[in-house]
Amino acid sequence: MPKNTFQDVVPGKRSIRDVSVPTRRASSTPAEPRYDARPEPRMVTQDIKPTMKIKREVPLPTEDRGADRPPYNFDYDDNDAPESGRRWGLWSIISILVLVVALGITSLFASAKVLVTPKSQTVPIDMTMTASLNQPATVFGYQIVSVSASNQQEVTAGASQNVTTKASGTIMIYNTSNVSQTLIATTRFSTTAGLIYRIGTGVTVPAGKTVSGKSVPGSASAVITADQAGSTYNIPLSDFTLPGLKGTAKYSQIYGRSQTVMSGGGSGTEKVVDTTTLQNTSTALQNTLKDTLQTQLVSQIPANFMLYPASISYTFGQVSQAPDTAAGKTMLTLSGTASAVIFDKALLSQAILSNMASSTTSTLSTQGSALITNLSTLTFVLTQPTVLTKDYTGAISFVMSGDARVVWTFDSAALKSDLIGLKKANLPALLQAKYPTIDSASAKIFPIWNGSFPSNPDKITITQTQ
Repeated sequence: MPKNTFQDVVPGKRSIRDVSVPTRRASSTPAEPRYDARPEPRMVTQDIKPTMKIKREVPLPTEDRGADRPPYNFDYDDNDAPESGRRWGLWSIISILVLVVALGITSLFASAKVLVTPKSQTVPIDMTMTASLNQPATVFGYQIVSVSASNQQEVTAGASQNVTTKASGTIMIYNTSNVSQTLIATTRFSTTAGLIYRIGTGVTVPAGKTVSGKSVPGSASAVITADQAGSTYNIPLSDFTLPGLKGTAKYSQIYGRSQTVMSGGGSGTEKVVDTTTLQNTSTALQNTLKDTLQTQLVSQIPANFMLYPASISYTFGQVSQAPDTAAGKTMLTLSGTASAVIFDKALLSQAILSNMASSTTSTLSTQGSALITNLSTLTFVLTQPTVLTKDYTGAISFVMSGDARVVWTFDSAALKSDLIGLKKANLPALLQAKYPTIDSASAKIFPIWNGSFPSNPDKITITQTQ
């Protein structure tokens, strides 16, 4: 008999099949996560600096999901970010600031230095020239300068002799009036003690003048000799008045002042120097005195005047003798005067150039204003008069020879004005068009990126090569 599969069912009794399966309720306890399925990626927000471009893997801050699980990847594309426009704006502002600073530096510190080389030429000359005394300021002429001094030397005296000698010395005559004063030979000068001295030759004392707001008296030197012989007239430095002017305004305007002591006066029996010693000593005193006079003369010449040593003439008085304090000794004294002609350098240069230009053999290559820059190296020979005195007033003749270096001039102020705002590249064209006496010029402009000269003329410096 076949087996009945429902044999365990007993009629009238409940079986396990009769028990219904209840419906599952939702549990308050979260279900355990399952690791056999990939979860959906979560988006993580992270601050990113505007100037950084980030494209990298960002791991999730979660628990370990197993070695077989790959990390989450987040791709950020900065093309979607709005910072690009801000960066361009920032760079624009920086560029503008840099430009403003550069323009400020250019305006504040802009400067230019221009080195100009004028045209020059060396021309041999050999010409005779003439000049007149004390011409107007713009006319070529000459002036006379004169100085006086004395020198002494002690020598051994010889035999005793009866002597009658007059003291002498050098004074400077001053004139504070506004007209020159001519004093004739034998004009008297008096000390405060009443001792009378006279000048041996006539002299003209220039009028006083005003220099830089101060009154400067005219002056001329002269040798004076005592009116009488004797040692009484051997006096130290002193002031002198002119008795002949007493009672007039000139009495206080014209006066004398010693440059050397008055010496050499004597009378009676004295030991004198023999002739040979006197002559040798006189020659030695003259040579020493010439050097002294020339040094004094040169020291008085203004910087814009030219003195040629060959034009200096010397005049000397008689050697005077005076007993010395040492036994058997005599003091020999010699006084002298040096006179020379001087020329205004600019006017002398123009006179030489004028003679050169009018010469049929002129070799000047350039026209225009020029100067001779080596006047001191030219040779000067005074031909008329051959011996100059401080009282000479006529015209003079002289010969100038040598190699004259001619340098053409240019208007520095006009050039500076033309350079204002000019492009550096246009400098050669400017020189060619307006400055034919300039051979070449170079310019340095600061800042180096500035290609034009400053607009302020005070910032432009022009220097001429020698």
